[in-house]
Amino acid sequence: MRKMTDRNLNEAYAGESMAYMKYNIWADKAEQEGKPQVARLFRAISTAEKVHAQMYAKAKGAVESGKDAKFGEIWVCPVCGYTGEGEAPDLCPICNAKKSTFKKF
Repeated sequence: MRKMTDRNLNEAYAGESMAYMKYNIWADKAEQEGKPQVARLFRAISTAEKVHAQMYAKAKGAVESGKDAKFGEIWVCPVCGYTGEGEAPDLCPICNAKKSTFKKF
């Protein structure tokens, strides 16, 4: 079972890491093409994907040391999907949604 969990977390981490890097590349290309709104959207998605990768890395590290991952409260912005751990931010770093709109997961 642990091998399967390790493999799943490795794949999830790799996928999220690749995604946030690709979205940054696409954002650069959109800027070069004079599409700042598209670039801003891609950078926002990249920010969310990077947080996801960090959370998978934390879980992966815990599993590798034979422990369960310890997370604080998880908050999700219902507007853009930004996910964070701990306390929800006053404003979403991606879309500026107010803290009161965040949903506890």
